[in-house]
Amino acid sequence: MTAEGVPEGVAEGVAEGVSRRPANAGVPDAPVLDGSVPDASLLDGSGREAGGVRSCLLRELFEGLDADLSKGAGEQEVRDVTCDSRRVGRGSLFIATRGERFDGHDFVPAAAAAGAAAAVVEEPPSSPIPFALVRDSRRAAGPVAAAFHGRPSERMRLVGVTGTNGKTTVAWLLDEFFHRETARSLYCGTVGHRARV
Repeated sequence: MTAEGVPEGVAEGVAEGVSRRPANAGVPDAPVLDGSVPDASLLDGSGREAGGVRSCLLRELFEGLDADLSKGAGEQEVRDVTCDSRRVGRGSLFIATRGERFDGHDFVPAAAAAGAAAAVVEEPPSSPIPFALVRDSRRAAGPVAAAFHGRPSERMRLVGVTGTNGKTTVAWLLDEFFHRETARSLYCGTVGHRARV
């Protein structure tokens, strides 16, 4: 611990934006803030595994949500969820959201051509692709992504940090505290993210 009560390595990590755990964290020194998305399997989700790839049926993602599924769409196997048409691959669920400069609905044909299993849309698409029709695709994105990943927040203690100054430091301190107390923590913030389970 430093004189200010901050675990050694944590304050330095925030200041430098480093990608290594503190040496005294009891785990091997390894990169943790690499800009990638934490492996969803670390969160113990309930999705089926198909050859090492998470998957579920589209209808499972919309249970309890106000959505109309096109004929046969509910049986589509979803292997990924994204709002970025450039990241669509075989089996992806593309969520078409409207932005200030671009409308995701304009990219539904590209998503279909890239192998998307289905699209979440606010209006029926002109492309022949299974779809889920919702009032607001941006609002549907969170619950759909949570369902795809097995609703991990239901099995976690979540802490949000707000304010003007010191948010990153407080978040790092909380992450370190929870990791030491429970041996499990997940940090998501402005300098990166890490999952320690």
